[in-house]
Amino acid sequence: QVLLLDKFQSESKGRDREKLTGKCSSCLLYSGQDVATILRLVHNLIHEEEDEEDKPSQNRMQNVGEHGQMALLGHSLAAYISMMDKEQLRKLTTRIQSDTTLWLCRLFRYENGSTCFHEDDRDGLVKVCRLVINARYEEYATEGYVVLNTRQPVIYQGASCRSGLGQHLCSQLGLPLSSLCTVPCNTLFGSQHQMDVALLEKLIKEDINAGKLPLLLIANAGTPGAGHTDKLGRLKELCDQYNLWLHVEGVNLATLALGQVTSSIMSLAAGLTSSHPVEKLRALPLWLSLQYLGHNGIVQKIKHATTLVRTLGEELAELVPTSGIDVVELEDEGTCIRFSPLLTAAVLGTREEDVESIVAKMTELIFVMSSTMSLREDFREETHKRSPSLRYINELAWPGLGVVRMDEDRKKQEQEKINTELLKKLQDLDTDILFSTGPEFATEQGCIFVGMVADDVDVSDLVDTIAALGRDIEESGKLLQNMTEVVRKGILEAELQLQKANEEKLMEEGMLRQLPVVGSVLNWFSPIQSSIKGRTFSLAAGSLDSTEATYSTKAQADRPSLQDTPISSSKKLPGKIVPAFHSQSLW
Repeated sequence: QVLLLDKFQSESKGRDREKLTGKCSSCLLYSGQDVATILRLVHNLIHEEEDEEDKPSQNRMQNVGEHGQMALLGHSLAAYISMMDKEQLRKLTTRIQSDTTLWLCRLFRYENGSTCFHEDDRDGLVKVCRLVINARYEEYATEGYVVLNTRQPVIYQGASCRSGLGQHLCSQLGLPLSSLCTVPCNTLFGSQHQMDVALLEKLIKEDINAGKLPLLLIANAGTPGAGHTDKLGRLKELCDQYNLWLHVEGVNLATLALGQVTSSIMSLAAGLTSSHPVEKLRALPLWLSLQYLGHNGIVQKIKHATTLVRTLGEELAELVPTSGIDVVELEDEGTCIRFSPLLTAAVLGTREEDVESIVAKMTELIFVMSSTMSLREDFREETHKRSPSLRYINELAWPGLGVVRMDEDRKKQEQEKINTELLKKLQDLDTDILFSTGPEFATEQGCIFVGMVADDVDVSDLVDTIAALGRDIEESGKLLQNMTEVVRKGILEAELQLQKANEEKLMEEGMLRQLPVVGSVLNWFSPIQSSIKGRTFSLAAGSLDSTEATYSTKAQADRPSLQDTPISSSKKLPGKIVPAFHSQSLW
């Protein structure tokens, strides 16, 4: 026993040495470890395979992002909440379950649906099959699988469905593989990726005549391989006719969350509500994510992805014009980038070098897009720090860094003028960042749209530059406004002084001089000199002065020139004009 104890202690010390060197041991250590050491061991386990293959870890690790962190927080909270009191846990899980179910029904246009949250995406379909079996076999609850021998259930799936799905259903339900019927796709007419509806109807009739019970049909709304959608309208009619449960799966079901759905995709409420409160907590991450995004946020996320694809395609078409890349809108797939060199080679001369150039340019653009997406949150936070003068506009459909505008308390016309001037100054900067007024379909007008940036851009300095230029424009506008106000007041004051001087002149001259004929005679015999002086306004001093000093200075400057003017030596005769060398004649 002593030898065994010594051997165990020596092995434990060896494992402890492995712990200190950072290597992960598959055996349980003799002594406990702290949290930091355990986390370091987990980190080493994650990167152990990468170190062996000499591959950079950043190619394998994914950036969780802001919304992913919310979902991860939900998983942590679910584990913590599961330890609460049973009654309190029941109330909380019921609220989370009901809210999430309601939001999903509204989002995906369920009229009256129930939800079942599961880890494996195939488990939901397994529960649907059990629900259908309970509904179609009345004695299944009491007799069990014995009733299935009377009429063998049949599950239909298309040949383009994901592999292994039908076998997994049969394994989980305890059904033989003969209960699985794979329907081929169209061969002569229609798409080669869609289920042959005519052949499906023929197979259903044959199974009914053979004494079998058609149970469920699995259709595709976006096949795993090519993204094609089955003829769901025709399949639904067929399922209604033969009393089959229609289950639709595929990525194109996401289009139901859009504002306008042009596709023929129809959704069906499927699933069982779990009676275990802890299992209901699986909805908590989704509940938190939906709360964080909101309905509009989810729609904007889809629009943002569409905008990114469109921008990528347009940039590639501009950078490599001989490639023939085009952005197309497909009914089922949405916005896609089409590259068909076999069609464009004869017209555009697409060569192998163009294909390599497309790959290189696409790699660069995707890198810039990824950098922009990672810096969007920093840009938003830096902009909020400088509010209310600089306001961040939440335009999720914009693929660039973000949207801002100068937005203080002023009229809309003044705001547009300031933002327009700010946009001109930003466009004059020596930088690779593109500043624009945004697309025509933008929801916000009069804003500054900041384009895509690389990962080496200092977001804080960029926002500081935008805010500083905006402040300069505002101060210049205020200075001009103050100058305009000063000039306006000066003009009004000059008008009042001239009006007062005119009234004083009338009082001095009397009423007789104002009469047309009498005034002329009086002015002939007794002329008077006008006493009204002009007014001059100094912009530098902001004062209003008389023009008398200006005219007197000019008169003194002109007098010497008149005295020095040479005249002819001939004598001046009375009443005669003496010629002079000056430009004016002297009388």
